[in-house]
This record gives sequence, C-alpha cells and structure tokens, in this order.
Amino acid sequence: MVEMQVLVMKNLFISISIFLCLVSCNNIEKNYSVMDTTMDQIAKQLEGEFNNFQQCWQENTNEAIHRVKIEAPHQHIHSKFKAFEIEGEDDLYFALTHREGRDSNKILKQEIWHFWQDKEAGNTLSERYALSINTKIPQSVADLGDAEPGILTWRINENSLQAQTENQDLVITIEEDALTITGKQTLFENAEIVPYRMLRCRFFSGWIEYPLPENPDSTFRMGNLKLHDQGGIIQLTLEDGTKSDYSVELTQLVYGKQIAIMKLAVYQEPFENIDYNSRAISYAWTSPEAKRLGINLRKIVSGWTLIEPGFINSNNMNQE
Repeated sequence: MVEMQVLVMKNLFISISIFLCLVSCNNIEKNYSVMDTTMDQIAKQLEGEFNNFQQCWQENTNEAIHRVKIEAPHQHIHSKFKAFEIEGEDDLYFALTHREGRDSNKILKQEIWHFWQDKEAGNTLSERYALSINTKIPQSVADLGDAEPGILTWRINENSLQAQTENQDLVITIEEDALTITGKQTLFENAEIVPYRMLRCRFFSGWIEYPLPENPDSTFRMGNLKLHDQGGIIQLTLEDGTKSDYSVELTQLVYGKQIAIMKLAVYQEPFENIDYNSRAISYAWTSPEAKRLGINLRKIVSGWTLIEPGFINSNNMNQE
C-alpha cells in the first residue's frame, strides 16, 4: 500500500513538473513572439519622415474657422528616421535628424535610437544617443557615447505602438501615420502641455511650367522635383538660376477642424515671406489619399504624382 502511494505521488510530481515546464516554455515562446512582433512593427512604422506642419498651421492661422487656440504654440519640426546597421550587432538602430520645419538646411538636433530585446523580461526597449550636428553615423557601439537618461519600453496597444520611460517624462505613440511625442524635452518645447503631432510625409514627384519673362510664348519646364505633402514647398527657379516670385506648396490640412484635405497652392511673393497666413494666388484641393494633383493657371502649370513603386508619373514614364 505504501509503495502504491509512493508511486502515485511520484507520477503526480512528474506530471506537475511536465505541466509547469510546458507552461513555462509556452510563456517563453509567447514573450519571444510578442518581442519579435513589436520589433517588426517598430522597424516598419518608424522608418520615414514626419512633420507637424498641420498642427502649427492650425495654431497660427488667422482664420478663426480653422484655428486651434493654444497658450504655447508648437515649434515647426521635420524629423527623419533612417534605419542603419552596426557591424556585428543584431539590434535595431535608427539615425534621427530633426530639422527646422521649412528650412531643410537648418539641423536642430541629431540622435541615434537603439532598440533591443530584454528576453528575460519579455520587453522591447530603446535608448537615445545625442550626436553633434553633422556627425556621421557611428560605425560601432563604442562610437555611440553615453546614452541620454530614460530607457523607453515599447508595447503594441491595439492598433498603435507606444513607448514610455519609467517615470513617463517621455511618451511616444505611433498610430496609423501619426507620431505623437509627449513630455518635457529639450527640442520639443511645450510637449508636456500638448503633445507634438507629427504626420508621416508622403513624397510626390512633380514639375512646374512657366513662360520665360523675355518670351511670353515660351515654356520653361522645371522637372524631376520632389515634394512632401506636410508643408513641402518649392520655389520656381529659371534656367539661368534666377529665383522667381512663384512657389508651389503641398499640404495636408483640416478645413474647419473637421474636413481633411490635401491642398496644392501657388504663391506669387518672395519665398522668404511665405508663412502660415500667406495668400495663394490660386489653389486646388482633393482628398488626403489622392495620388495625383495638378493645377493650370495658364501662366504657371504644375502637376504632382505620389512616389511609389510601379506608379507612373511624367518624370519617369520614359524610363525603362
């Protein structure tokens, strides 16, 4: 009888051990799966360029129907995330450049974002490294220097990616095509009051046609241009390098704070004077998802097509 009880207890112990092992292995596999999925989403959704033109326009426009009242207006910033590799490393790295929203030559800050997996805790983490302006992308981990305070923990929340530091002084959310930044940051001023809302830039290939001043019947074409839809602007430059008073701007706006549109505007004023309240001589609008947009004023004509694989535009239609 005693031997039977010992045997039963022994088998029960073995069964419990196997069960716990299976549960543990299942949890480990689940953690790895979650981490891999999170890392894949970061790699996919962070790559690209983001700009908060729409937010700044809403805060600075003089037209009450569109204006969003705010005590501390946001700075206009254009941010570009570019993935890169460090030899011998399996972690994910992004080079990040913040520029002044309209002046692409003015770099505000450069950073490196490093992502890795804490396999024991089942977390996806990241840290940031500040770089001196115009510093080349590091080639090794030793070149990164000291990380800035605050490690970010990344998670997938329904249809968004969210990251935050332990004390929540920095919270980042990526949802659809919007990147929001909340917290007290040296670059993103007032983000602790109202988050920065950076929209993903879609890039368009386009052209501008304009008659040369000395010959009204002529047609000068400025082609193979590239413009993004978050306040991207190009000044018409004549064939001798002369800057004209015409500029073309592509924006994503919200009419009356309710109706989302994409707008193509033509301005005739000095380029350096164009701001949120400049009056276009003419403009056209369409839905934000549109892939083609153009305007014909007879004197000046301009057309733009979304840049995506296999999508033909007038700049690439004759390429093999």
